[in-house]
Amino acid sequence: MKFLKNHLAPTLHNAIGGLITVGVLALASLLIACIKPLRERVLEFACWRVPIWSTLLVMLAVAPGWFLFLHKRRTFRSLEQQLKDAQQQLKDAQQRPHRFQDDCMLDEKTGMYRHKTKPGFFCVACAAESGGESPMREEKDGWGWSCPVKSAHFVRGPNWSLPQSVVRRSNWSLGF
Repeated sequence: MKFLKNHLAPTLHNAIGGLITVGVLALASLLIACIKPLRERVLEFACWRVPIWSTLLVMLAVAPGWFLFLHKRRTFRSLEQQLKDAQQQLKDAQQRPHRFQDDCMLDEKTGMYRHKTKPGFFCVACAAESGGESPMREEKDGWGWSCPVKSAHFVRGPNWSLPQSVVRRSNWSLGF
């Protein structure tokens, strides 16, 4: 509302002034063309020799007003365009909010997100569930990476392997 009050009112004021000027000129032309008894007197008045300096003086008095009107109109139109652009950006932003994944690349080797500007890897599951960032913590000896937010999110590292099952033989036999 403040925008309209500060910018629309002066522009409308100038536009109304222009409309009044056009109305006065139209009324004068109607007076000249339509009123027959006054036509001869008006024609005599119009045929008077008017000095050029008085015409220039009238033009100099009117020119700044038109200049200000045109300048305000151009300013108003540029502000309207800025407002349209801002509304379009707001509409685009509301359609799909920014997510953490938008700034990440999927690392094919590990299967984790790597951010464009932040170091390290980030948990894919946490980013998908909540949209937040969760930097992965590297486990000892390259076994893998674990998520500090949810311990169930674990990514195997290059040194990860299944523990070897040990088969022990007992000393006693069943007697067969």
